[in-house]
Amino acid sequence: MKPLEGVKVVDLSTYVAASSCGRMMADWGADVIKVEAPSGDGYRKFGRAYKCPVDDDCNPLFDSLNANKRGIVINLKTEEGMAVMHKMLETADVFLTNTRNQSLVPMGLDYETLMEKYPRLVIANLSAYGEKGPEVNRPGYDTMSLWTRCGFTHDVSLINEGHYAPTLPLMGTGDIPVAMGLMAAINAALLAREKTGKGDRVALSLMGTGLWMGSQMIESTQFGHVYPKNRFTQSPVGAAYECSDGTWFNCNVVNFPKDYPNFLRLMNHTELLDDPLYNNRPNMNKPEIAEHLYKLFAAEFIKQPASYWKEQFELNDLCYEVVGTFRGALDDPTAWENDFLYKMKHDNGTESVLVRPSMTSVNLGLPEYNRAPKLGEHTKEVLAQYGYSEAEIDKMLADGAAVQR
Repeated sequence: MKPLEGVKVVDLSTYVAASSCGRMMADWGADVIKVEAPSGDGYRKFGRAYKCPVDDDCNPLFDSLNANKRGIVINLKTEEGMAVMHKMLETADVFLTNTRNQSLVPMGLDYETLMEKYPRLVIANLSAYGEKGPEVNRPGYDTMSLWTRCGFTHDVSLINEGHYAPTLPLMGTGDIPVAMGLMAAINAALLAREKTGKGDRVALSLMGTGLWMGSQMIESTQFGHVYPKNRFTQSPVGAAYECSDGTWFNCNVVNFPKDYPNFLRLMNHTELLDDPLYNNRPNMNKPEIAEHLYKLFAAEFIKQPASYWKEQFELNDLCYEVVGTFRGALDDPTAWENDFLYKMKHDNGTESVLVRPSMTSVNLGLPEYNRAPKLGEHTKEVLAQYGYSEAEIDKMLADGAAVQR
């Protein structure tokens, strides 16, 4: 039995964060019904911005976030469509949405209204800027509300020879942690309901998650830690260095008393161990010392290819990583060994490599993969499941209250 088997989720989500939360719950056994307007989730066509196919028979980015769900199209602007929504909510365990409250209230799908009707329901809301304040109804995406607002776009840039430019905020990289946090909150609320019999409202925001993600950097700034950095103001024992083959190699000496001597031995600078300027970690926060050490170490790293440094760091049990690429991740043997990646055959016969959510469970095993629903693919099936007759379904389809494609 899968951990979330028997849990019913009504998923009124669009784009990345809330949708991927629903996908992960479906992986873990929940019955997730994705509810879309007749126009469909806008993310169905978003892959074009990344040179990806967006056809009904091949839509890898949409599939990645909506796998293992069923899909229904109902027009919530009609009485019949809204009646279907409430029919599903009557027996649902979770209502998942990233719809802003200013739109939920007129539809009667806000927390106060739903909890009065369905006191056992767990309502999961995702917002851009939280539940209070003047920005509560602002639209937002992770590139803006998380990356740009919370400091990442500005402060993770590396100043190069005095020139600064904000870094590129990467779509979805903030949404996915938000989704994982929201799933944890949902499951905690479901567990509590087993004890109390009461539902709950759980909420997560892009901005709030961004602040939590960046908490260590944000908190450190009040004590004088400065961002953004340049190559010489970052830690010289936690920096990337270019190797002779043009590859960049990132070291990370965190356990200073244990690992710094071995690191200096590899750098051919053991004399620094006896120098009070260079043998203690706090001094490396001083720009002049950091710059001096960076230049010393850079002169050593450039003498050998990354493969040499990889071997040496492993022999000395030192933390490192070769600087990778998104494209290179598709060929990473460790990713394949751990089932982080999988091959998906699309309906048009082509094949893509997709990334699997990496949470594991002995009881769950490796989740099976079913592609995302096509727009309105399961409308008739779901309506019949909720007790609608064939005649009633045909009338809703004819009236535009529901769509089957």
